[in-house]
Amino acid sequence: RPGYGATDLSVGAAPEDLADAVAVLCGLLGIDQVEACAGVSAGGPTAVALAARHPDLVRRLVLESAVGPLSWPGAGTRSLGRVMFSPWSEGAVWRLTRWLLERRPEAALRMLLAELTTGRPQDVLDQLSGEHRAEAIALLS
Repeated sequence: RPGYGATDLSVGAAPEDLADAVAVLCGLLGIDQVEACAGVSAGGPTAVALAARHPDLVRRLVLESAVGPLSWPGAGTRSLGRVMFSPWSEGAVWRLTRWLLERRPEAALRMLLAELTTGRPQDVLDQLSGEHRAEAIALLS
């Protein structure tokens, strides 16, 4: 997304600006169509903008934990997310998460699930087989 990591803000700060820049880049590279455009987390709005503004370029849109204009999560969680996942702190947050996953995997999964479900995290965990829990821990570690 614009301004995140090493992404230059010269294309503009709005998702639509970056979407248009990606479309121009694809044209310059001779790419007429992409099979899929994936938007993860805060990259979701840019992926949606690319697919909506350039439908001949994007065949499929994939959104994974993408943010949107919904009222969930609450304002406090959104504010905390902006701090925790800023370019300056995100690496430390994920190192701490991996550390917790190594030492207290069930507690770490509950903590992570609390932000991904409107239900009780333990209820979600209870529905996972041991194999799926191990896969989730491995994926997040």
